[in-house]
Amino acid sequence: CSNRCVNKSSIYPVTLVAMKTLLVLLLAATQVLSSESTSGWTSQQPRRPLRVVQAPWAGRPSAANCTWVWVQQPLSHFARGANAPETDFKQRVCIYDKYWHGAAAAGPIFFYTGNESPVDEYINNTGLMWEHAPKFGALLIWAEHRYFGQSVPRLNGTANCLSGLTSEEALADYAMLLQALRLGDGEGSPLTPWHAPKSPVIAFGGSYGGMLTAWFRMKYPNVVDGGIAASAPIWMDPLDYPKVDGSAAWLSHAAEPAGGSAPECSLSLKVSYVLLSDIGKTAEGRQLMSESMGLCDPLQSREDVATLRSYLQSPLFNLAEGSYPFATNYITYATFNGTLAKLPPWPMRELCSRATSSSLEDLDVSVKGSIEEVVFNVTVGSIEVAVDWNETKNNNYTTASLTSSSGHAALQLLKNVADALQVWYNVTGDQTCINWRNHFGSASSSSSTMPSSSSPSSPSSSPSSSPSSSPS
Repeated sequence: CSNRCVNKSSIYPVTLVAMKTLLVLLLAATQVLSSESTSGWTSQQPRRPLRVVQAPWAGRPSAANCTWVWVQQPLSHFARGANAPETDFKQRVCIYDKYWHGAAAAGPIFFYTGNESPVDEYINNTGLMWEHAPKFGALLIWAEHRYFGQSVPRLNGTANCLSGLTSEEALADYAMLLQALRLGDGEGSPLTPWHAPKSPVIAFGGSYGGMLTAWFRMKYPNVVDGGIAASAPIWMDPLDYPKVDGSAAWLSHAAEPAGGSAPECSLSLKVSYVLLSDIGKTAEGRQLMSESMGLCDPLQSREDVATLRSYLQSPLFNLAEGSYPFATNYITYATFNGTLAKLPPWPMRELCSRATSSSLEDLDVSVKGSIEEVVFNVTVGSIEVAVDWNETKNNNYTTASLTSSSGHAALQLLKNVADALQVWYNVTGDQTCINWRNHFGSASSSSSTMPSSSSPSSPSSSPSSSPSSSPS
């Protein structure tokens, strides 16, 4: 599974068929069971056949069509005595009822177990729920995960303020929400219009959200009748003892031919990190890189070089995880403050194509030694750099040699890699220079004057993902 999770789309055709089949079986089972049950949540009356409502593929509803409600939740469902009134928070919930057959017909509820991003991201990209809701006459509900999006407790100054951020508490939120929907939550409840005591609930989720769906069905079988959990490695940690460098291995796979990328991509990225770190040791080198890479702000210190290196490494995980075969804003929506700009199809391959626009042979690049052991030498024309774990030593090349006919290739490689990363950072297409100081901000929040040209990062830092999430 780990070898295939970089490009999840490769397993979608089989998974989709299985999920559709499972959905039909689950709903059929719940219809039969509920009709035979003596529970107060079910009906003894014969059910009328479900109407088939065809929704147009174009213009499918999105977060813009939600009825938004806010549900009061405690900070802790399991230590209620420790809760203070001010620690309760409002959980944001999207409800879409245009396909629903209604409570009287016990129309099913499709419930998305929100994961680590604003819930809008999942509303706009969870196609299976939208596709099947008309066929089953389902009520659609997406619940936002606590501490994400707008469902954040106000805990400024509170000790251990992240103690409520657990999957157990999130599952309890979902259980309380659905119980209120089914049993009624008193007069004035925001859920009253959808009071559905007899409706079966099918949970949906993907990635961490899929894990929540699976756990939800296990932990609260009295609340949820079935679940469809996609890409949900509930036994991944710690039972399989994943390697410490597991995420780095997945990134390498995505940047290599096995992942569909250009043959020299992975090596080009690694060499660029070495060059950036070494050339950035001197003020003259930093100035030259600032100009050649087209940075919005020049590099002033070695700390700036480390920040630039992080800038060049940070998106790699998101690009590998989000390397779908179609254009989508699934990941950029959450990361770049709700942008609707889409990454291109196979964005990691696109990055690699740009990064290798000049071949390593044309740039006169050679690498000797063991990259795996992080002990190797990089030669670019007249420039030589020796790497020993997190240290680099060079052959005393001069700044002038970097602009010579035999040394300018080092700057060209840096430019190629920096430009390639704009697949991510300039997804909106409105940046005119490389805004390396603000790489965790909005995709469109760059200054807008273009100095000169390119860029990359070092062997001592491992790639890291952007702070908001990967949905997968």
